[in-house]
Amino acid sequence: MSSHDSLKDKKSITEPLVLLFGLIETNNWLALENSFLVEPNRRKLFKYLAGLVAASSRFSNMTILHAVCRFRPPASLVRSIVELCPDAPSSKDSIHRTPLHVAAGTGATQSVIEVLVRAFPMACTMPDQDGRLPLHMACDSSCRLFEDESEGQQRNKPCYGVVSVLLSASPSSALLEDADGVCPTEYALLSDSDIETLYLIQRAARKVLRIKARLDSDRCKQASIVQNDSTSNTTTDVFSSRALMGALPS
Repeated sequence: MSSHDSLKDKKSITEPLVLLFGLIETNNWLALENSFLVEPNRRKLFKYLAGLVAASSRFSNMTILHAVCRFRPPASLVRSIVELCPDAPSSKDSIHRTPLHVAAGTGATQSVIEVLVRAFPMACTMPDQDGRLPLHMACDSSCRLFEDESEGQQRNKPCYGVVSVLLSASPSSALLEDADGVCPTEYALLSDSDIETLYLIQRAARKVLRIKARLDSDRCKQASIVQNDSTSNTTTDVFSSRALMGALPS
């Protein structure tokens, strides 16, 4: 291949990639969909570009789905990307965040969260580098996931629907603390959450604790039964036929 052909091929990749990221950064979702997600050949190009981005270390292991989820996209767009790139929802960036972490931490809609949770429910249980689950991020309206975000930038209060979807996939998340020792309920309180959302998290936490207590109780009962069986077997040995014969009067 000549250097001219090589430069031509590089340009054929660079131009659509620049266009794609430009549309993402400007939140021009309709143009993105029409440019990459409608015609079969353009869909193939999108899938190819998504593979290049995922394989490149230049993007901190982020996928195109990570990038899209940062800017509160419509659920229909996220669904189309997941259909084309089914491995993307389970991909982790360099600090162990999945697209669900990014979506939850940037105020995505309930519909977007539902698409991502349905595609990869395990993401709800996966902590990032700071020990934070998607639920922590959804409950923390002041969290900053990216360095170029404004200091003190506030999102809306935690969304009841989003929290409900995350808890449905992982109820135990309600109890878990991050690396700073903060649990979702505390983040929700700090974020001035409405009382219904707080009750939702607390109910999930109490339910998990009740189940844990019941399991612990069952384990203790089982251990006690095993111990009693062991003691019973030892006692039976004392009354063996030889022992009884020795105890009989001559």
